[in-house]
Parts: sequence; C-alpha cells; structure tokens
Amino acid sequence: MKVALLGGGGRSVRKRFHDPAASWFAKCSIPKGNYMAYKPNYGLQRADRRRAAQARSEQKQRKREERSAQRKAERTVEIKSSSDDEKAQ
Repeated sequence: MKVALLGGGGRSVRKRFHDPAASWFAKCSIPKGNYMAYKPNYGLQRADRRRAAQARSEQKQRKREERSAQRKAERTVEIKSSSDDEKAQ
C-alpha cells in the first residue's frame, strides 16, 4: 500500500493511493472468520511424505532384489543343466 504524506509544518496528513489489485488481495487473503480448524503442522506433513517416499523406495529395492535372485537362480539351473549335458555325452 502506498502512503503519501501531505501538508507542511508539524502536522502531516496520510492519503492512501487506490490500488485495485492490492485491495482485492487484502479482501481475499484475510478471512473474516476462523476457517482453519487447527494450525497446519507442516513438519508433520513433510515427515508423512518422507515416510511414504521411503516406503516406496524400499518396496522398489525389494522387487529389484527378488528379480535379481530369480535371475541368479535361473543361471545356476542353466549352468547345472549344461554341465549335466556335457557329462552325458
């Protein structure tokens, strides 16, 4: 809000400049009643998001390890079967 000081001597008079955007924002940003049931706890919300992200990453890591174990098991089966085929010939 812009304020101009007018007048001279020991007295000053304040005059407000009309700014439609500022007045609209002031009307919208200041609630007339208590619309919030409680003060938001942003730290708790951040911790919840961090826990969810950690759970997702752990789940992805478990799936990767399971697939890796499955591939290793398939390779050991192939190696055993190829060594058995060589012995049979």
